Amino acid sequence: MFTICWSCKGGSGTSVVAAALAAVSALTTPTILVDLAGDQPALLGLTTPEQGISEWMSNKMQLEFGDLLMKCGRNLSVAARGGELLPDQNSGDWNYLCRALSQIHDQAINIVVDAGISPVSKTLWGVADTNYLIIRPCYLALRKAVEQNRSTTGVILITGGDRVLTRRDVQSVLKTEVVAEIAVDPEIARRVDSGLLHSRIPPALSAALSPLLTHLVSI
Repeated sequence: MFTICWSCKGGSGTSVVAAALAAVSALTTPTILVDLAGDQPALLGLTTPEQGISEWMSNKMQLEFGDLLMKCGRNLSVAARGGELLPDQNSGDWNYLCRALSQIHDQAINIVVDAGISPVSKTLWGVADTNYLIIRPCYLALRKAVEQNRSTTGVILITGGDRVLTRRDVQSVLKTEVVAEIAVDPEIARRVDSGLLHSRIPPALSAALSPLLTHLVSI
């Protein structure tokens, strides 16, 4: 499995979904969570490093990619973004990251990328097996998604808040299948706030994402 979680609007829950998907994957398979959005160390209760992927891609760190990884429980490692902005999406620096992740993936290690709303190189989209849009049934978010016109494998829909738009509306507008639906749950927020999301995945979140993991592995 090599998948990218992304969104077209901040506050959609992309980082939580990516972290949970990686944690569910790590229950059975070594998994690396690649943080391009910048929130994963804090979300998972880890110390945020001053340097990370962004510095490594710009050759400011003379290290192997594996040296960036922070352990986060059994089978799960995190590569933090670092303190600098990511390279321009057209920069050749992205080739280093794509090559490193492809080599890791070839070793039967699952990769989940939290891209957030960051502009990401088309090269990275090309080497991933799948990519998933995380979105709420919100008119503004749907409008941005349509404007971006980015091809995606499917939609992970975050529901709640008495929204008028439905799953059917989202699928109709985006012309893409909703492959998972996650209801806003106070228990998820409590696990995130306590830094325990990766070790104590809320049952509702696990139930929503586990079938998706099976889908990812089988395609």
